[in-house]
Amino acid sequence: MIVTGGNATNSFGGGIFVSNGASLKIANYEITNIAAGSSGGGLGVYFGSQAQVVNSVVSDNSTGASGGGIGNLGTLNVTGSSIVNNSALSGGGIVSYFSGATATVTDSVISQNMSSSGGGGIQNSYGSRLEVLNSSILNNT
Repeated sequence: MIVTGGNATNSFGGGIFVSNGASLKIANYEITNIAAGSSGGGLGVYFGSQAQVVNSVVSDNSTGASGGGIGNLGTLNVTGSSIVNNSALSGGGIVSYFSGATATVTDSVISQNMSSSGGGGIQNSYGSRLEVLNSSILNNT
């Protein structure tokens, strides 16, 4: 499945938005070339919601705020996936922020993402919990 070409001007989660306590599993997806005005250019996971990204590619997404590839305020699990060439003000690839948010990245590649203020690959802040296992984080700026 390919999700591509969206533009959510003033919104969270330009390509896919998970909210209101929902759970979503994305497997073998490509989320690409999407823009969001707020957090989560490709995928946005809102408070109290959960998303699993498995064997997928999140690439070439952008946001004017944080989390060019993925913005997380809930629970995020990324496994066997590539988060590449995304851009944001902060957290170019993935941003996980605010107390109660958790993110786990396993067997994945986070590469060539860009941020103008910090966390080119991943930004974890404001009491969020992050775990990275057997993954490569390289060539982010």
